[in-house]
Amino acid sequence: MMKSKFKNAFIDLLAFFDRFVPESILSGRLAYAAYTKGRYENAALRVKNKKGLLSLKINYKLSNSDYKILGEFFDDNNEAIKKHFFKLPYEVIFDYVIYTQNESIESDDILTKVNKYPNRLRSIFFNLSLSYIRSEIIDTTFSDNLGKILKMSFLLEKNIKRTTGKREYLLRTEFFSSVLALINVSNDELKAYILGYSGNDKGKIYSDLIRLYPEEFAIDLLSKDFLYLRENIGRERLLNIIKSTNDINLYIFYYPKLMDFKFSSFITWLFYKGEYKQISSLVNFLSMLGIYRAFDRALYFTYLALIEVSPKLAIDYFKKRDDRNLAVSSYLVLNSLYLGDLKKAELERTRIESSLQNYLNKVNGKVDVSDIETANHCLVVAEQGVADEVRWARLYSQLSIVENKKFTISCDPRFYRLFSNTYPDLTFIPHKRLFRRNPGMDIDMFHSLNIPTLPRKPDLIISTSLLFNYCDNVETTRHGYIDTCEHYKNSGLKIGILWSSSLAVGLRKERYGIPNYIYIKFVKKIQELGGSVYCLQSPLNEDDIIFCNSNNVIIDNTVDLYNDFDNSASFLSSLDYVVGPSSLVTELAAACGTKFLHIANAPEISLMRNGDIDKLSQVDQLSNNTITVYPKTGYIDDKEQVNNSCLEHAYKIIEKEIKK
Repeated sequence: MMKSKFKNAFIDLLAFFDRFVPESILSGRLAYAAYTKGRYENAALRVKNKKGLLSLKINYKLSNSDYKILGEFFDDNNEAIKKHFFKLPYEVIFDYVIYTQNESIESDDILTKVNKYPNRLRSIFFNLSLSYIRSEIIDTTFSDNLGKILKMSFLLEKNIKRTTGKREYLLRTEFFSSVLALINVSNDELKAYILGYSGNDKGKIYSDLIRLYPEEFAIDLLSKDFLYLRENIGRERLLNIIKSTNDINLYIFYYPKLMDFKFSSFITWLFYKGEYKQISSLVNFLSMLGIYRAFDRALYFTYLALIEVSPKLAIDYFKKRDDRNLAVSSYLVLNSLYLGDLKKAELERTRIESSLQNYLNKVNGKVDVSDIETANHCLVVAEQGVADEVRWARLYSQLSIVENKKFTISCDPRFYRLFSNTYPDLTFIPHKRLFRRNPGMDIDMFHSLNIPTLPRKPDLIISTSLLFNYCDNVETTRHGYIDTCEHYKNSGLKIGILWSSSLAVGLRKERYGIPNYIYIKFVKKIQELGGSVYCLQSPLNEDDIIFCNSNNVIIDNTVDLYNDFDNSASFLSSLDYVVGPSSLVTELAAACGTKFLHIANAPEISLMRNGDIDKLSQVDQLSNNTITVYPKTGYIDDKEQVNNSCLEHAYKIIEKEIKK
């Protein structure tokens, strides 16, 4: 431990002095220090041995933001990769596996190494990665060391998320079951092995299992080895791991035993217990004393707690924070939405330091509406998620009628044909953008990669946020606006249901998700009306499929709701209603002319959609063709009662409209 601390301190010292040393001086140690600090271009200038391992690692980092450049790197360094295989970073191995499979390149030389040393960690990682990418267990020598397989599985999950943006829980998959079957280990034997594990890395493995697989392991591991974990991991870190599971009851139970004396942890505990009024009282008391920074690391829970007590309290408190130049994150955007001022909300978004428009202002100079009016050619860059992109596309009709001005709009490639057919007078550029920053990527690099390069430079580049202040009318209507090539026959009442957005994980899932079983009564009543119910959930897990089959909810396997937006739009436009939380499929359905009954099962959803802090209504200020479905009983009951009340409200809307 002391040796590691000394090494890190030495690297920090070298990195500090590196900036004062002329670039012409080559030094392996300075190159390594620059590499560890993420200064890869500087490291490349310093490195002595251009064919060594360090140079290979540096050049990988310089290449991995672009697939074509990364491919050239692998082609140029194929022999070096084979030579240094057992010392390569795991991310290099994973990306190399992907590249060789995409380009149909054989990996025989590396497989020979792996077969010779099957128990080495990189051999296990390579076998797991190659098997996962191929979707079949490869014919090679697999290690039977469960501890190492677990560690490498966690590392594989991390690399899958790094490259796809999505978390893959391998221990729950058929793939991992196949790995266990290969080494003759059952799920019960795996669990027994984990509970009896005593290796030096027990704390690390248990931490990962609790964090990633709370449903399967958290209760057993914490109850069995709580004192060991607290001693070896530390109170603060263990509490953070428990918090990361998003298991509210787990945090409520263990917080008093792991109290880390952090105000933010205390606020989290109060919020999870539903003590919103106590949080509100703390806010009021400390504000009277002029103490605001205490809540800096608990703004999210503080904001939601104040919303639960009184939206006006939340709006007033964050205005006071802004007046004092304190952190307000994106809450001023929400405040403006709650007050029904969309134009002000989007102007507030441009003020956020991490926003796309703020980046554009830094790079190209501050832009306002008058600049859009004078520019001959304007590039509009889509921002936020794909659901936001289709929602904001309702404004594009106003751009298509502007004379003597060219608008080029970036879009997710999956929207290209839909948008181009709908707005033939506008030019769309398909550009696959990042939705999350990769590890080590700063915010400027993130935004720069999301801006397409045009053959001729435009006069002006803006984000979609600025369109709200350029367009004359930003009010929503009860009409669709996306043209589809409908080829589905519409006969009888057809309802699509969704119970969870693809982004609904952790607290978002607890707060905004709807367990599928809550729909059982709603589905039955629709079927009694003679209607058919279709599943809009994508992707589906085993529990979802069982629910659909048990309740005669139709799964249309001919439509890829996640990747094929053209066919999805045609399918969605054939439905009469879609019911559920806001997501790509429900927002796309509304844009295509199908009425969206938006389940607003948390007060902040109704506030944001209604644009009114005084009363609940069916108004939706953000999306066309959408009804805000709030709980008629109000937000005073538990979550299950709120969800049931929302679905009863949705059913009443459908019943009333079809009986007209």
